[in-house]
Amino acid sequence: MWGKPTVLNNAETWATVPKIIEKGADWYASMGNDNANGCKIWAISGNIKYNGLMELDMKTTLREALDDYCGGIQKKKDLKVVHVGGVTGGFLPPELADTRQTTKAFECWCFDGASQLCCI
Repeated sequence: MWGKPTVLNNAETWATVPKIIEKGADWYASMGNDNANGCKIWAISGNIKYNGLMELDMKTTLREALDDYCGGIQKKKDLKVVHVGGVTGGFLPPELADTRQTTKAFECWCFDGASQLCCI
């Protein structure tokens, strides 16, 4: 940037900047909740109908993400656990499926880290 060597460490953050400039910070914050603003891109996989990258606003619960955007748990099985965050993460029990996505909400269980969800 500005003719100088630049390191871009968090592409997800930089990807939001043009829309925030275009629509304003209040617009971006409106997609969040009391503890976290905006959206987050998740890599979602596992025993669900649709696997892939999904940009979800921070109001979205884990259950909404799995049921509404991923087509639900497949093979008529119950959700047993969700691994969150890749190698820096941990496991969330199904009882937390109605929790809104925030680092604070998950902090006693795991760190969202690499923004990965693997449903088992």
